[in-house]
Amino acid sequence: MEEYDVVVVGAGPAGCTAAYYSSRQGLKTLLVERKKRVGFPVQCGELMPTLELVKKIFKNLPNPEELFIYPENVVEQEINELAVGDSEKIHFTIEMSLCSIDREKFDNYLFRKAKESGAYTMTSTYFSDMKNDGTILLKRRNEEFKVKTKLVIGADGIFSTVAKKNNLSRNEKAYPTLQYTLQNTKLEDDRVYMFFDRMNSPDGFVWLIPKKSRRVNAGLGFPKYAAELTKLKTQLDNFISNHPATKSSLEGAEVEKVTAGWVPVGGPLKKTWSETKEVKVVLIGDAGGFVAAHNGAGVPGALITGKIAGEIAYLNIKEHKSISLYERKWRREVGKPLFNSLKILNMVLPLYQNKEKFEKLLSRVNKKLIEKAFYTEIPWQFHLFPLLKIIL
Repeated sequence: MEEYDVVVVGAGPAGCTAAYYSSRQGLKTLLVERKKRVGFPVQCGELMPTLELVKKIFKNLPNPEELFIYPENVVEQEINELAVGDSEKIHFTIEMSLCSIDREKFDNYLFRKAKESGAYTMTSTYFSDMKNDGTILLKRRNEEFKVKTKLVIGADGIFSTVAKKNNLSRNEKAYPTLQYTLQNTKLEDDRVYMFFDRMNSPDGFVWLIPKKSRRVNAGLGFPKYAAELTKLKTQLDNFISNHPATKSSLEGAEVEKVTAGWVPVGGPLKKTWSETKEVKVVLIGDAGGFVAAHNGAGVPGALITGKIAGEIAYLNIKEHKSISLYERKWRREVGKPLFNSLKILNMVLPLYQNKEKFEKLLSRVNKKLIEKAFYTEIPWQFHLFPLLKIIL
């Protein structure tokens, strides 16, 4: 039975980053991915913050340039502005430094980095089970085999098998999402759109993210209790065809591809690690709930927690530091922005339940307050939202 210091389950941005930082420190690392083709199908809006924006949001993150300078062939479109609207119109725009990426290329770039740093990799490989002594059961092409490890890093997404097998809680609150990549659009290529459209996305929002060659990612997401895939499609089609602010720019656009998925919006899990005498476990990325709840952004949290896990792996295995250091470190570096994001969502949702009141709020609120919210800062005025629900 082959033995490894670290087994990383899942080769998305979180898992590849963890494998890179673990293996480059000399730990024997295995990265397993259930898909045959890394990064495909894409289940992402493909919108990323620039290094400038990351520094504004994650103020306690050391050396952000290690994670947030992207290869040129990965970046599709530089974006300078965010437009915020409702079911009728755009209310205001905010200057914001973003870019759209080719997510499949980005995932494969990270995968190659992990391999080049010394990580062993296996695709078409399923994590099936694990024992308290560190024995991992894997399945590949109808063949079962075992490996042994000291640390398992769960980067296997919102419905994490690693979390389930180790009695760690999993994400309980999630939004289903549907996205089209449209081609031949006439939308501005340096502006991303976010519509709080009660008619087409109850309690969620619709996004339009420009990519190169007049292509746009158009998607929406809203709560499980309100959604079925057929309903998502109906609502997205209706938005594209009828929204007054953008229908002329999307008229005649063709659907290039369709993707669907789930986004955790409950904030980081209460506990993201476990241990026995023989093996330790940590959860990163979507598996740990590291997603900005108020806008669905998950890749930044995936990259950051992947790096933290890879670094803590060395400290735990070689220097015998407690694995609980992982949780202390992520709380210090990304905890405040992610927990603030969840608070903002919970403050806004009660108003969002009523279309007229929410649209009245958008028309009256100072856009500087909204800008702060997008930077995951909570203006004191947001604490008045419960009162606004009554008086608006």
